[in-house]
Amino acid sequence: MDPRKRVGIAAIWFVVAALVGVTMAVEDLSRTAIAVRVVAIGLAVFLGFVYLLDPWGVASRDLFEPSE
Repeated sequence: MDPRKRVGIAAIWFVVAALVGVTMAVEDLSRTAIAVRVVAIGLAVFLGFVYLLDPWGVASRDLFEPSE
């Protein structure tokens, strides 16, 4: 994947994490709702870093091309 596309996708995931974080400001949430939102934030940040840094070569592989 092109590095510019990876940075764009990473930015989208970081924005998703920020939006979920902003919605945690509501005071009448149950503990379960807060836990689910924290997990969602963690997953979005993790995916953002995977696309940004590509530590295991996941984003740079073309999964639909036949391997030789």
